[in-house]
Amino acid sequence: MKTSSPLTIWKYALSLTMLSLSGLPPVQAALLVYEGFHGYTEGSLGGQTVQNTTGLTGSYYASHPTAIQYQATGLTFSNLAVSGGSIMSSVGTPAFLGVDLSAAATGTIYSAYLIRFGSALRDDFSAARLGINPDADGPIENRYFNSNADGHDGGVPTVSYDTTPVSPVYASFNDAGTFLVLARFTNVGAELSPGTPGVATMWILTEAQFDYFRENGLLNDSGLDAAVMGTGEANVRWRISETVTFGTYTFTGNAMQLSLTGRSDTTFVMDEIRFGATLADVTPVPEPSTAALLGTGALLLIRRGRSRS
Repeated sequence: MKTSSPLTIWKYALSLTMLSLSGLPPVQAALLVYEGFHGYTEGSLGGQTVQNTTGLTGSYYASHPTAIQYQATGLTFSNLAVSGGSIMSSVGTPAFLGVDLSAAATGTIYSAYLIRFGSALRDDFSAARLGINPDADGPIENRYFNSNADGHDGGVPTVSYDTTPVSPVYASFNDAGTFLVLARFTNVGAELSPGTPGVATMWILTEAQFDYFRENGLLNDSGLDAAVMGTGEANVRWRISETVTFGTYTFTGNAMQLSLTGRSDTTFVMDEIRFGATLADVTPVPEPSTAALLGTGALLLIRRGRSRS
């Protein structure tokens, strides 16, 4: 029986380890959409073809090419799986990016993204919006569904199945820092009625809250739904829900649109966008890390090769 030489095994193990450290997006077959903003050219994302994504196709369209910029530095959030780069706005100009959606799904859909506010928001308008919309280069109509995490004293975030343009809505928690925004949309693709409602729910979590829910087995629908809003680790920073009983809202044949409106005195960053069929799909945490597993595997292969030589 032919066996591999120690040198061959070493090369194979090294290639696996290098792949794990390459910064490529984590492999998640169950994801409908993944955009970790990895591999683009720094500067405007408008006109750039999608790279290392799932469920997206074509090139990004930018309403204001200089307002939203791609940067090679990405956000991190506890040990949530991340892949590199992010998009950033700091010019205070309302702008959006659009790209064609190639994924399709019905039933219950979950979404997630990371958002970072560079400083407390005070009374200045700052907004982040992730939506599935009619077309990549049209206005943000929110004809299907979206989740917003906006910033302004006296208002609230919104999550919606909205059939009309959405006016700016503001978040009252005006915190600086990085947050995980999760959303759940039920009965996508179905004809909605009082007996079959579409319910959109959004949760905003701090890093400490994410760790608490994950470590205590509560990072699921029941755990998040039961949590009280607040700043403690056992709370959710924000939760809001909307119910619609008419129309049909689809996740197919449309576009993903991202809107960022920052302020000129602070950066405003979005990263790690995911849509999936479960909360676990959109909150992947490698335990232990892929790099550690592959490193261990490499060591075992090398030892095995030496024992055969």
